[in-house]
Amino acid sequence: MKRDWRRRTGKVIVPLVILAMTLLLLAGCDPQPIYQEPVAGVVCRWDFPSSADGLGIPCSVYLPNGYNPAVAYPVWVELHALYATPLVDNDPNNPFSNELKRLANEKGWILIAPWGRNLHSLFVDGIEKNQPPYYEPEIYDDFAGGAGSWQAINGTWAVTDGRYVQTDRMPNWKEAVRQGSQGEDYAVRVKIRDLTPQGTTSAFGVNIHRADNGDCYHIDLYRGLDNKKYVRFYKYVNGEWQGIATMAYDWQPLNPLDNWINLKVSCYEDYLEVYVNEKIVNMQPGYEATPYGYGWDVPGTPLGPGGVSLCSFGGVHEFDDVRIQNEYEYGERDVLDCVLGLMERYRIDPARIYVAGHSQGGSGTFSLGLHHPDLCAALRPADGFTDIFYDYNWFKTYYPPNPGPPYANINDGRLTEYMRVLAGGEAGPSYPERLSVLNGNSARYILENGVNNYWRIVHGTPDYNVPNSLDPVQICWWAPWWFMWGQTAAPAPYSPATSTYANGKAVADLLQSWSSPGRYYCDYITDPNIGHGFLEPYATTANFFYGKTLSRRPSEVAFKTYDDANNGAWWLRLEIPNPGRNEPGMARVKVDAVSNSAAVHARNLTRLTLDLGWMGLSNAAGKTITFTLDDDTSPNVFPITDNTGAATLELVGAWSATSGYVVRLDGATLTPGTHYSVDGTSLVLPGLAVRGGHTLTVTAPATLPPNLAPNAGAETDAGGGFPAYWSGEVQGGGNAYMLWDDLEVHGGARALRIKDASFSSVGARAVWKSNTFAVTAGRQYLLGAFARARMLKGANPVIGITWYDSSKQPISTTWVEAPGTGDFALNRAWSAMQLKAAAPAGSGYATIQVGMEGDYAGQTGGSVWFDDISFTAQ
Repeated sequence: MKRDWRRRTGKVIVPLVILAMTLLLLAGCDPQPIYQEPVAGVVCRWDFPSSADGLGIPCSVYLPNGYNPAVAYPVWVELHALYATPLVDNDPNNPFSNELKRLANEKGWILIAPWGRNLHSLFVDGIEKNQPPYYEPEIYDDFAGGAGSWQAINGTWAVTDGRYVQTDRMPNWKEAVRQGSQGEDYAVRVKIRDLTPQGTTSAFGVNIHRADNGDCYHIDLYRGLDNKKYVRFYKYVNGEWQGIATMAYDWQPLNPLDNWINLKVSCYEDYLEVYVNEKIVNMQPGYEATPYGYGWDVPGTPLGPGGVSLCSFGGVHEFDDVRIQNEYEYGERDVLDCVLGLMERYRIDPARIYVAGHSQGGSGTFSLGLHHPDLCAALRPADGFTDIFYDYNWFKTYYPPNPGPPYANINDGRLTEYMRVLAGGEAGPSYPERLSVLNGNSARYILENGVNNYWRIVHGTPDYNVPNSLDPVQICWWAPWWFMWGQTAAPAPYSPATSTYANGKAVADLLQSWSSPGRYYCDYITDPNIGHGFLEPYATTANFFYGKTLSRRPSEVAFKTYDDANNGAWWLRLEIPNPGRNEPGMARVKVDAVSNSAAVHARNLTRLTLDLGWMGLSNAAGKTITFTLDDDTSPNVFPITDNTGAATLELVGAWSATSGYVVRLDGATLTPGTHYSVDGTSLVLPGLAVRGGHTLTVTAPATLPPNLAPNAGAETDAGGGFPAYWSGEVQGGGNAYMLWDDLEVHGGARALRIKDASFSSVGARAVWKSNTFAVTAGRQYLLGAFARARMLKGANPVIGITWYDSSKQPISTTWVEAPGTGDFALNRAWSAMQLKAAAPAGSGYATIQVGMEGDYAGQTGGSVWFDDISFTAQ
């Protein structure tokens, strides 16, 4: 029987309007999160540093009543919807926040709601645009080294105490231009402090898209003689000022103790927005405001690409921390950094991190969970995109811009523009690098990665924004209703519309169809009458999360990727031949620890790295590990084109013998140095065939050199909560937290951790140091250790050997440092480090040192761990 779509969708409009009205009301709710160190029972704003560039990423944080720093807490990560303010605040009239806080207090959970730097809830990582063919700027100036890249056009500009200061008080505009800042789609952030007395006209801001002749878009914060404050937007062309918008806005310092104001101006696809202290300024007041966003489409003929300048009028103004960048490159990474930053700041149970989000927050929940399945125990995405390219075309087809009266000019939340910004332009088969970004962030294309997580997908059936049904739905656009905007039916041919893909239901059906062996888990919750506004009660979600934990050592890991940034989980890492070209690769590996074997399924890889000890496989003396190899990575959503048929296989572990390993492929003995190599912490087989099915065996020698490292796994307790045979110290002056950690481990139940070191000199080290043990002078030794880092800033992991004479007097120390990444902070999964050295003449003893070495004198940040240490004679 044919269904009547009118009857079904007619019930959708009222809930959506109610939801829209509620969100509009909540957007103005006060008080907002308090900008301070988080305390129990109060929602606070805390800025966690980005590991990419150090930008403080704002995040609402709620510590439950009775918070105890000695307890390891679960975390609920809440990702908000497009344009919505983070739901967690201190407003007693906000029912969403009140319920979340009630549940946090009841269950003993910490709540966080990351805002992200783009402030549009686009929690996925877009394309990198500071490379060809885009050449968008990626600039950060903190003026610590001066202002050599800035050209003062007029005024008196100078660097004072690491700030760029303009001191000419004359009532005319002064300007300083940043060289090399030309671009088209970018955002500008700057901290500004106004030192002008009250009762004096003062203005300060930025110019963007600035041409060499001075044409630009100008945005300033203005205070008049009457001390009234405004945000103003002008277009300056051919020497003439064109006023676009002037908004009364009582801008204040974010922190009254330091008087800095955060100003952000973004312009993407000629749509300009202004933020003060990460809060958007409504430049479309009253009835003229559109239902989406508060910015402006730039009027008239848009200006071409141009640079950035700082501007000052009528007073003394200080500028600092100028950032010019494509902010849509960092959506998911900002969320991840907030979670990792929280884990650094508080004692968090890594097995109980839960993520939930609605709409764009639901899309971000999918992306975060599938890119980092070893982080999230359980996830509840609601009404989220699962195929961004499909949904992009849905919006392009059924939500055209400027449809004419009585409809709003924009009805799709500008999502088509934002998706183009994420992808770097119009996406499609002709632009594989753009399609790769969209597919690589879409659950439908990387769903295989969710093998060890608990999923609860919530999506209303008649959703006409993010389609979730193959039946016709009525498309609704915004139109004025009395004093506000409401949803009303779109005209033909835009409505009704029939989708060929159901976002939430399609991926839920797949996960459930894969669940028969028990590897995948998914609940699916829908409502036949409510569309994009459908949400289940938070208490129901909390009950789903409660008690679910993440396995530290799963017996199966599947990982599929389109890029080189997302390269594995748990004990599996991989590389693909053409990252960022829409040519995914995948590995699925299943471990049987009892038989000391693993089934390796790989397609379109150049390298596959497996951590044997973490997997539960043993390469101890006389042991044989068996691997079956093929290219069947099923179950899969789509076939994966295999362009390699082979991959370099790296087996990471303690390969302590220099020879004697027997490696066979399909029964044929392989030759060391020709077919494989052994190098202390890895056995590498280059170009190993997987297509067609093969069997690989690796047998260790009957005897291996003994491990001389005392308490090598840091498992033995010396009493008093310290590991036996190890002690912490800081060399070169300073202090650090030395922790015997039970939360982040590689093997066993404990690891050595060093956190938040402060150094008195460059090159100082904070280390765990072993007791001495006997060595033989002239003998070659191999030190191996597994290390990981989290938000490590200002230091790098190091391992070293100190040699002593027969009287235990030090002779010398040999060090090796882990390679850096060039990022602001280092995040690195467990990986092997090794150091080969000969005991110098006169040696009789040695100690092992593992820790961090400072890049500068001062406070570092973050942690480094070491575990499963080996020291063997070669």
